[in-house]
Amino acid sequence: MLEFKGFHPKDVSNEIALKLTNSGVHYHNIDSGAFQFIPYTEIAGFSGWQPGYGSLHIYSSNPNLMIHLNFTAEVAEQALSQIQSFLQEKMVTV
Repeated sequence: MLEFKGFHPKDVSNEIALKLTNSGVHYHNIDSGAFQFIPYTEIAGFSGWQPGYGSLHIYSSNPNLMIHLNFTAEVAEQALSQIQSFLQEKMVTV
């Protein structure tokens, strides 16, 4: 399992925990208590980029479910690289 800390795209003070487990992606908004889960079998795609900070989108085959979070510039490159590599591996093997 890999775990990352990021922040909500519309509120930098709003902490997000992202866990990549054996079964899927867990998203937890620490401040609001919001929780989402996308099994690897339901991931339709993902994208990540670094416009000064790191931004990640994980798209579900369910059009009502998407994960979006940002990372600070200091951890963005490493976090995005690890997450994207892990997702690519999981999506190929499920």
